[in-house]
This record gives sequence, C-alpha cells and structure tokens, in this order.
Amino acid sequence: MKPEEIDEEVLIELSKKLEEMRRGEKILSPVIKITPLIDERKFEAYLSKIEEYKAAAKKHLEMQSLPTATLYACCAALAILMIAKPIKAANFLSNFIKKAGRKQEVKSHPMFHYTLLLLKAVAYKNKEFVDEAKKVFWDVVFINREDRQFAENVLRYVEKYLLKP
Repeated sequence: MKPEEIDEEVLIELSKKLEEMRRGEKILSPVIKITPLIDERKFEAYLSKIEEYKAAAKKHLEMQSLPTATLYACCAALAILMIAKPIKAANFLSNFIKKAGRKQEVKSHPMFHYTLLLLKAVAYKNKEFVDEAKKVFWDVVFINREDRQFAENVLRYVEKYLLKP
C-alpha cells in the first residue's frame, strides 16, 4: 500500500478488525500477559515512553513542525502496540491525523506508513506487512539513535511474538 492510498478509513477498519479479533479471542487480549519481552518493569517503561512520545508529538504539532510531530506520534503508537493495545494505537493515529489537520502530509510520512504496516501485520497476522515495513524502515529519517532502535525493536517484536502461529 502506497502512502497516498492510506486513508482515515483504513485506520478505522483496522481498529474494527483488531477489536473483532480481540472480542472473538482469536489472537489478541487487551493486554498480552505472557511474553518474554514485556515483563512488569518493561511494561512500566513503555507506559512512560508512550507519555514521552505523546508530549513530544503535541509540542511539535503546536510548533507547526508536522514531520517531527508525525514521527513522535507514530513512536507513541508503536509503544502502545508494544503493551499489546493495537486498537488504541490505531485510534491514537486516527485522532492524531484529525488534530494535525494536514492529512496528506501526515499520511505521506514514511514513519506513518511503517507504523500502519506493523499494525496491519498484527491485525491480519500477515508477515508480508512486516516484510514491507522492513523496506519502508530505511526511508524513515529518525531524529536520534534511540528512536531508531525503538522502532527496530518493535519490528522484531511484532515479527517474533505477535505473528506466532
């Protein structure tokens, strides 16, 4: 899926699909309790990461720096995904698009595309989305090494733990 094909309806559809799967208990519970990567200490760390990234996104949005705000909003969505709340991650991105006001600019950002692909990989349990995300990852310009490592860790987590048969 190309960035220009990404629409708000895609996020809404994705959110509905994730909720349907959670209700049917096919793959997702509201919080994944058993995973070697997310123990209670790391869970708390991701909660603080979420707040940190949300605050950075809000700050940069207020400063009219939409590319940077988009990067941080996507990092927040990835952190939300890491605590096994993909529905909230999709809803957060949808709300961010509404707040930003410049939909096309947000949707064309490589980090947005990367985040959407990882959410789709979880929703549809499809490794092809992860493979595409690996390619898109190299198009993202990260502000610092920590954010880059974080995004890469989420990719590995989705590939290794959330796409298990």
